[in-house]
Amino acid sequence: MATLNPAQIAILQSDIWFSGLPGPVRAAIIEAAQVKHLADGEYSHRKDRPGDGWMGILSGAVKICATAPDGKQTALAFLEPGTWFGEISLFDGLPRTHDGIAHGPTELLLVANHEFRELLKQHPELPMHFLKLQASRLRLLFAAMEDVNVLPLPARLAKQLVNLSHAYGVKEQDGVRINLHLPQEDLAQLLGSSRQRVNVLLSDWVRQGWVSVRYGGVTLHDELPLKRIAAGDVAASATAQA
Repeated sequence: MATLNPAQIAILQSDIWFSGLPGPVRAAIIEAAQVKHLADGEYSHRKDRPGDGWMGILSGAVKICATAPDGKQTALAFLEPGTWFGEISLFDGLPRTHDGIAHGPTELLLVANHEFRELLKQHPELPMHFLKLQASRLRLLFAAMEDVNVLPLPARLAKQLVNLSHAYGVKEQDGVRINLHLPQEDLAQLLGSSRQRVNVLLSDWVRQGWVSVRYGGVTLHDELPLKRIAAGDVAASATAQA
């Protein structure tokens, strides 16, 4: 059984899906889990290997990556504290779909396979909650596909930065720092673009005073114009390119 402090419980409760579960189910999940600590760069799971549990993030982040045959990794998403993941392989019995890598020191709750099955047996309402979780993720996937095919790169980049600042933002005197080591290569991969194109846009926005970029990190100084660009404001995009 995991023993969690109030701050850790608050992190779990910050997730809309988890907080929407009945109280006894939330308590049973925590009771069935064990805390697992990962060092920066350590794998939470490996692609094509059997699923060994269901996980929730207490602190840190997990980078979901696709790995090419030559070993090159492409960042697909960053999972934030409060997020639960890894249930797909437990339901369909197939191997993991992607690699998961700790991004900085990361703390997980791990529900082992047999404990996961017991939770489903003891709480027959839980499968319906998982269906709702998968439905919400499918909506997000379709929205992301739409962004890639409809939104221009400035809008996609602005939207990504704003979303990351909300998920990982640390308030500082001059703005909100995204508390992730985020090289432009990783940022470009999240957007399905090239590092060079992302660099040009970020350089423009640095000159505008909207963001600053240093040591693989990004700080947002003025979120409003980024939100306008993300929403498709053509005038704001033109100002950024001026």
